[in-house]
Amino acid sequence: MIRGAEAIMADGLSRKRHRKVPEALTQRLGGVEAGLAERMETATELALAAGEAIKLVIDQAKDIENKGANDLVTATDKANEELIFQGLRRAFPGDEFIGEESSAAAGEIAALTAAPTWIVDPVDGTTNFVHGFPMTCVSIGFARGGRVDLGVIYNPCSGEMYQAIRGHGAWLNGKRIRASGSTTLAGSLVITEYGCQREEAAMTRMMDCTRAVLRKCRNLRQVGSGALDLAFVACGRFDAVYSGVAGEGWKPWDYAAGLVMAEEAGATMLSVEGQPFDLFGDSVLCCATRELAMEIAEIVRTAQA
Repeated sequence: MIRGAEAIMADGLSRKRHRKVPEALTQRLGGVEAGLAERMETATELALAAGEAIKLVIDQAKDIENKGANDLVTATDKANEELIFQGLRRAFPGDEFIGEESSAAAGEIAALTAAPTWIVDPVDGTTNFVHGFPMTCVSIGFARGGRVDLGVIYNPCSGEMYQAIRGHGAWLNGKRIRASGSTTLAGSLVITEYGCQREEAAMTRMMDCTRAVLRKCRNLRQVGSGALDLAFVACGRFDAVYSGVAGEGWKPWDYAAGLVMAEEAGATMLSVEGQPFDLFGDSVLCCATRELAMEIAEIVRTAQA
């Protein structure tokens, strides 16, 4: 099965079936330094190829390993990360890398330095992927000077390609996207993610916050993919996402591409308590506006008191 996935990925790299970067964004890349434009082209090509591997086996049984009680990894996660890293190393041999599966193998997450660094989640939403639920994606972020400046998120099951370059907007399949502009929780559709924590105290904190937010918003959802959560806020499908109220937060590869996507779409990124966002922090609050973010942060603080 994995050999078949690799064949699809290699084929996806060699064929030009997809326009790698939409024309509207390509025109804007004329004003972007060559190195960043080239990285967008390469990241998009690799996301498409890795997405083909996901789509190939989304409805099939998976070879699963457990990194934790509810934290899964599949052969496709590993193969996709290798594919992406190999492609990036060939194109940009001086760049550094932070990846989910390589970090798990090393037992630690490398620090983000000022050096050009790729931050990759080869299959974001692995649990969804294992169960055949098509809310899963490839997420590739690029940072330099300690700041994420480029993001690519691709859901092969829906055919949706999200792309963003700092200072040049966020895009979905070639169309510019913006956050909803919602300023109040009333009428807002919100995402929360519960992560892998199952300790009683942690679940109580999560449920207390869920009740407090649900009491005031239009409704709550759990999507199961952090990168897609942020992309959905960026394109206005959701008004906010929060996670990490009990230490069940995400990792840099969950945030990286979506961070620049959300900010370029006009959204606000903070910690769940309303503090400045930290790529290596254990919580996230991404909202269409700062006003909405401050309202949710206050609700979370009160629920935790």
